[in-house]
Amino acid sequence: MIVGEWKISEIKTSEEIPDEQKEVYKQIMEDMKSSTKIEFKSDGTYQQTISEETTTGKWSFTENENTLVMINENGKTEPAKIIELTENKLVLENQLDQTKNTISWEKVK
Repeated sequence: MIVGEWKISEIKTSEEIPDEQKEVYKQIMEDMKSSTKIEFKSDGTYQQTISEETTTGKWSFTENENTLVMINENGKTEPAKIIELTENKLVLENQLDQTKNTISWEKVK
């Protein structure tokens, strides 16, 4: 079900955003939503584009299939807990230091 091209539909963070930064943060998130896409290919590779910068790598599931593991071309591993995976929706959660981010994706093709 994960094979295909996806775009971000929603981004949530546990980080508290100060009031004076909320508008800037909101704009950054909107820009990220409109400029980010990822394609998971059936051969276990992926291509991700964020603001015209493209990275590639390999993807796989953990043995119990509750975590998506992406390893980019530089060898950096990015695990993400799978909250939901359907034919048209993918919800991933990752932890960066003390911040938990939840990103919802929708399939575009």
